[in-house]
Amino acid sequence: MVNKKNISAYSVLDFNQCNYKTTLDFIRPPKDFKPLVDPWLEIIRKIGIEHENNYISKLNKKLKITTIDDSKSIEERKELTKKAIISGDEIIYQGFLQHERLNGIPDLLIKKEGYYQPCDIKSSFSLKTDNIIQLCHYAYLLKNQFDLMPKTGKIILRDESEQEINFSKFYDYYLHISNNLKNFIESETIIEDPVKCSLCSKCRYKLLCEGIWDKSDHLNQVSNISKSQIKTLKQNGINTLEDLSTISSLKDTGLNPDSGYFLIEQAKLQINYKKTKKLDFKIIFEEKRRIIDEHIPIGFELLPKKDVNDLFFDIEGYPMYLDPKTSESGLEYLFGVYFRIFNKPTFKKFLSVNHEEEKKSFEELVDFFYNHTEKFKNASIYHYGSYEITALKKLSEKYESKYRELDQLLRNNKFVDLYKIIKDSLLLSTSDYKLKTIEKFYNFSHDSDVSSGEDSLVAFEKYLDSNSEEILKEIIKYNKLDCESTEKLRDWIISIKPKGLKPFSPPPLKEISDRAKERIIEEKEIFNSIDQNVEIENELNSTLKGLTNYGYKELRPKWWEYFENLKKDEEELVDDSNSIGLLKFHNEDPNSREEIQTGRMRGWVKKTVTFSYPKQIVKLKIQDGIEDSNQSELSDLPDSKKVAISINEIDYLNSSITLDMFCHPEAEKANYFPTGIIPAVNYFDRVVDNAVKKFFNKYNEQNSFPAIKDFLDKKDPKYKNNINYESSESIENITERIESLNNSYLFIQGPPGTGKTYISSRVIINLLKKNYKIAILCNSHNAIINLLNSVDDYAQEINFEFNGIYRRSGHQYDKLGKNITVKNTTPFSYEIKDYNLYAGTGAFLSSTKFIEDSEVNKNYDYIFFDEAGQLSLSHVIAGSMASKNIILVGDHMQLPKPKTGKQEGNASLSPVEYIMEDKNTIADSRGIFLNKTYRMHDNISNYISENFYENRLKPDINNDKQNIIIEKNPLNGIYLIDLNHEDFSVQNEIEADYLKKIYDNLLGKFWIDKNHNRKLLTEEDILVISPFNAQVNLLKDKLYKNSRVGTVDIFQGQEAPIVLTSYSTSDPENIGFSRGSDFFFDFRRLNVSISRARSLSVILFNKELLNYNCSTIDDIERINYFCKLKAYEKDPMDFMNLIR
Repeated sequence: MVNKKNISAYSVLDFNQCNYKTTLDFIRPPKDFKPLVDPWLEIIRKIGIEHENNYISKLNKKLKITTIDDSKSIEERKELTKKAIISGDEIIYQGFLQHERLNGIPDLLIKKEGYYQPCDIKSSFSLKTDNIIQLCHYAYLLKNQFDLMPKTGKIILRDESEQEINFSKFYDYYLHISNNLKNFIESETIIEDPVKCSLCSKCRYKLLCEGIWDKSDHLNQVSNISKSQIKTLKQNGINTLEDLSTISSLKDTGLNPDSGYFLIEQAKLQINYKKTKKLDFKIIFEEKRRIIDEHIPIGFELLPKKDVNDLFFDIEGYPMYLDPKTSESGLEYLFGVYFRIFNKPTFKKFLSVNHEEEKKSFEELVDFFYNHTEKFKNASIYHYGSYEITALKKLSEKYESKYRELDQLLRNNKFVDLYKIIKDSLLLSTSDYKLKTIEKFYNFSHDSDVSSGEDSLVAFEKYLDSNSEEILKEIIKYNKLDCESTEKLRDWIISIKPKGLKPFSPPPLKEISDRAKERIIEEKEIFNSIDQNVEIENELNSTLKGLTNYGYKELRPKWWEYFENLKKDEEELVDDSNSIGLLKFHNEDPNSREEIQTGRMRGWVKKTVTFSYPKQIVKLKIQDGIEDSNQSELSDLPDSKKVAISINEIDYLNSSITLDMFCHPEAEKANYFPTGIIPAVNYFDRVVDNAVKKFFNKYNEQNSFPAIKDFLDKKDPKYKNNINYESSESIENITERIESLNNSYLFIQGPPGTGKTYISSRVIINLLKKNYKIAILCNSHNAIINLLNSVDDYAQEINFEFNGIYRRSGHQYDKLGKNITVKNTTPFSYEIKDYNLYAGTGAFLSSTKFIEDSEVNKNYDYIFFDEAGQLSLSHVIAGSMASKNIILVGDHMQLPKPKTGKQEGNASLSPVEYIMEDKNTIADSRGIFLNKTYRMHDNISNYISENFYENRLKPDINNDKQNIIIEKNPLNGIYLIDLNHEDFSVQNEIEADYLKKIYDNLLGKFWIDKNHNRKLLTEEDILVISPFNAQVNLLKDKLYKNSRVGTVDIFQGQEAPIVLTSYSTSDPENIGFSRGSDFFFDFRRLNVSISRARSLSVILFNKELLNYNCSTIDDIERINYFCKLKAYEKDPMDFMNLIR
């Protein structure tokens, strides 16, 4: 019997994560169960209520609020809300909204022009996905109950900051989920078995589900088992923990033999404990050692020799803390260290109750660790799990402090994670490996009122309320016991460790280099200079600090990750989507082997080798730099390990990778092959960082770098005379506007098909003709050459000559076109005055020769940053120092700048993202929006304009004349085809076959362009796109020699009458195996793929993919674009009939 309860925003949120909960809520309510009572959740609710009451109390003092009395009946509250809305009350508190079975109670409804803005008051410190869905739920109710669709919604956070959202970015995703929920309830769908999910920890049915799992002996009871492993086991008829424990043949599991063996042994231990209640463990070190490369220390081998001066470390954190001074959230409030002085137990604590104290405690802790390990060279710092190291890294980045000392401690392997040692040494008879769970193995217990991490959270909240020293003592006691327990665990591991194993001996300690010490002093001086400038606002202050040594800091997290990866065994690499583990040799291409004759690798052997690997999520792609996981610096390793590798091909579907291997003769003699690969760390050029530091040294000088300062301050551009923003975006008008710049900047946004390269080249020539000096800076040499060719071609077309210089190492020609000299040797000599156009990357245009005395003397009038969305802010600052004016050309709604680290303020953004913030298009007062596309048919450009460009992009008047002709009937626009396939990830035979049928039916049909030219469609006129190389390769096999098939990245900047796109993946579960949701649902890639089409865009896409459970707000925004495509859906058979 269907429960007639109303559908709230929480119902939608719950359904999106757990269909089983929806079954219990609406279709088959449980008769008798014990709901979860969680003190921590109650505290969060209490904090939320207090925050809401405080905020409303303050608001009441400033504005008139209409409060809907929640003690009245639902009907009365609905009527009072309706009356308030019809009356146009300014602010409505606790209004009750309802449409059919859906209802909601937004905290506030705030009157705006033409609508009411729903608003919720939250105790969190940042915007959450749940908040987005809730606001969309209220928007749906306002639209359907009152015909008042709001444009925006708002969340008021714990620090009373306001986060406004635009419903156009999220609403279609909400509609998709809520419609699925209504269909689920109306069809009385029954989900029989609960599945563990992220909702479990706070779900009222938690104890009920755990009872079901325990009673049914569910496989999720096996410690450390994954969802994919459970799925595989069930597919092979293994449904319970008991079933798994009795398996005699690994082949019967369907799992990788290595991981399958350990799961079976784990199940045996747990089943035996269930029956006998006797604790037991199994040493698996030798079994692990056999499958993991011998050069990587694992398990017991990671345990250093016991030292009397060892430290034992634990952290207590409180995520709900809000610092009243900084309005920043979260607090690592207690660092505890247990050790011995002359064998006397000692506990040292670092306590904080605000962020100022947290910074001080963090710095004192790192100094203590650093000095202690310097004094006692053999001492180690023990902890359990990854939280402590992750927290220290985050604090180092948060406060831009102690990262060099911390870096040294990490590089010198002073931290010892006992969880990692246990993981590769032991199987335990417990269902989890938490420290509190395994303490019974070494007879340790927490004899205190605070006995768990959750208890400590509750206790600290009570301490903040009461300031009770007794509560604080209990928390400190708990932390001390955790540290003592870590020591006892270390001793227990030593006691059971097999004899004969040598303790881990870390490499010789590395001192902080003199260059690093200089950099610390240098940064402090720059930071002091920034802080002393009272005109710099807080946000810009943080951004400028983040830009200091940006290139170095951008790679710092990558280096930390790199050194962590070097410590990982192959099984751990399997769980890391940025790496690949457990490589198995498959074959060598017999025609690939050659001996290198020249250069550093002379005498080495190059060969192409294919490996298989276990099914795992793999985000690596062909152009990514990689290294063998068993080596760091080749020159420091034995000859048998001297190997360099690069990716030749990845077959994601069949879990195989082909590598180009470069082997030292000794490595070749030893027949060495890698067993794991990890991401390499990219080289960064210090030239840009050094230039930015010179900029900061002159920043406070009067009138220095006005254009860069205008840009950083996000001011409107300055002009020598009045500018008419309403004038057309003709080349002449754009040239005039640029020429009018008064030591300032301008952004030119060029959406697809607007001809930004064409326009840029004409504007540059117009400026050169007027004797202005021009620089061009791009992120890649391909982009530079593309623009320079267009500039030179146009110059030759109009018989104009100029002297250009382009710097590129390794370029095989001395000239590019007629007017541009290529300098390709290092070093090379040139005189700036001899040229009037300069082109290159940041390393060239930020060099000392250009920027010397640039705060006063400029070497060029305008610098053009083409594809500016691909650049960093530091490149714009460094490259612009020698220029009077800055021209940014690009489009942040197309392929983005790759990001690595997250720096202070907005330092990690591209210059376009920095200027645009969360806006899709540039305002007329801030720049030029090229608003006419000459490429896309109206029925394509309308979708692109509405969803990506705020309806500002208009098609050329002749675009709608572009049509594919089928039996005299025009065909154009976007078509979404759902083939409803199952279990495909990155390669899909069904989509490939269907796409080929479309392709074959369209070949030989007629195509009419915008100039009424009629021609037969050939392979040149159809682009075939897939996000995945595996599907691209399959499509190449299915299609023809001259077919244009590739990924989105290959076709950026290109176009064709027809674009066919295959997304390949079947369902949300397989998205992980196709490089993750951020890649799969990237809306900018969607924009690029659709907008390549002049007349027809066909997208093969399973709508089931839209049921992906979004863990981030970016996920929702990305998927929302795909939800909008549902309006273009066409039945597969109907579409095929349409084109026949």
